[in-house]
Amino acid sequence: MDNILEEDWSDFDSEFRANIEGCDKLGRPVLSVTIGDWDLRRAVVSGHSDRLARYFCKVFEAGSVLTRRFQKNEQRAVQASVIFDMGNFNLVQHGCARCLSICFHMFTVIEQHYPYFAHWVTYINTPEIAHPIYDILKPILSKHVTEILHIFGRNKKKWQKFLLEEIDESQLTKDLGGKNWEALDYVDIRGANTSMYTCANMDILREQDFEVSRATSRILEDIQWREENDIDNILHEDWSDFDREFRVNVEGCDKTGRPILSIPVGDWDLRRAIVAGQSDRLRRYFSKMFEEAALVMRRFQENEQRAVQGWIIFDMGNFNLIQQGCARWFRLVKTKLTRAAGKSGKKALFTTHPKLVGNGKNGRNGRNSGIPLFFHILSVIEQHYPYSLHKVISVNTPEFALPIYNIFKGILSKEATETLHIFGRNKKKWGEFLLEEIDESQLSKNLGGTNLDAVDYADLRRADPSSYTCPDLDLLRH
Repeated sequence: MDNILEEDWSDFDSEFRANIEGCDKLGRPVLSVTIGDWDLRRAVVSGHSDRLARYFCKVFEAGSVLTRRFQKNEQRAVQASVIFDMGNFNLVQHGCARCLSICFHMFTVIEQHYPYFAHWVTYINTPEIAHPIYDILKPILSKHVTEILHIFGRNKKKWQKFLLEEIDESQLTKDLGGKNWEALDYVDIRGANTSMYTCANMDILREQDFEVSRATSRILEDIQWREENDIDNILHEDWSDFDREFRVNVEGCDKTGRPILSIPVGDWDLRRAIVAGQSDRLRRYFSKMFEEAALVMRRFQENEQRAVQGWIIFDMGNFNLIQQGCARWFRLVKTKLTRAAGKSGKKALFTTHPKLVGNGKNGRNGRNSGIPLFFHILSVIEQHYPYSLHKVISVNTPEFALPIYNIFKGILSKEATETLHIFGRNKKKWGEFLLEEIDESQLSKNLGGTNLDAVDYADLRRADPSSYTCPDLDLLRH
């Protein structure tokens, strides 16, 4: 068995595909096996039934290697979650006696050799004829195995609800109730550098259409950015002056346990920082802000909270041109976005729309440059923290900024535009959107909730790391 992964399985790998969907809310990798697409009869008829039975051992052995590599990269992946999709099962391809025995052979492989590899093993779209067979098999399985096995029929609503309790929809394909078009074929990552085995890198692979070389380049670029800007030490710098001036709040958790940060950008006096010659430091502060948000997610996960991603809500409610409309910010963000456009291979946003640039002398920049701060923040998310956030929402956005954002969208990735939601000053509209996924008890009144105030992140920063849980946020608030 120690050499089973060294054998040539290329014929079976192409015929019997195993996928990596993503990670669950606690960082465990999620594997899917579309048994319904496997032509078991052909393998049996061609005399490969014993090799097929051995192939299942190989699948679980490969899954065990996957979790070990995640652990080496400091991922919280002691176990994996496995989904068997029986959706396309039919009696012609799977109904022979030997075929069915091979399917149930998987139970015994799990039982005898990999009982603790999986957090759970879930069968979905299971044909009705299989349920009584499983009921007969159950008495010979251990209590542990029957506890981790979950057998669902073809009622998608039922099994989808079960899956989404522990797995975010961004980590599943559409066939499994998620929103991704395709999963990662395990064959594609098998030869990749072991550093690729992280939840964040799975997202990058998906974004790059599962091209390992392209995804690796993207990761190396981000590593270079972190090294050049000393991001690993950014949280150790003294930001006390900026933390007081530019407040970041923790609202609570959404209905699935993701933490929610809110940023009252409209209350920030950006002009004062610019006039004081701190524009570069202010720009660095935004990187610090997202690095800290990523730390919040990790601490939630360490406390076994289901927080693979979080929310950020930007409240532009008190925005005014005096405090946020200086031309210096426009030039800063123009440089950032032009660079981003160049990397994406698209024309620079501000080159193709000179009316937005102006010459800085006639006040035109002042009118259109209040929002570039927000665009700079978006570009930081896009390039360096694209998968830390479930949703990024701007509420009370000034009307004149909305068409500017529509232009800006052209240089963002599809994933980023799906994460971003920009709302104007219609509170009813953005309030309904927020309350679809967030209970009103987890939001402050100015965001449509019932709380008088949110928790200042500065207060949470001083708390013990064990306080990074949804119940403790409620205690801190009260």
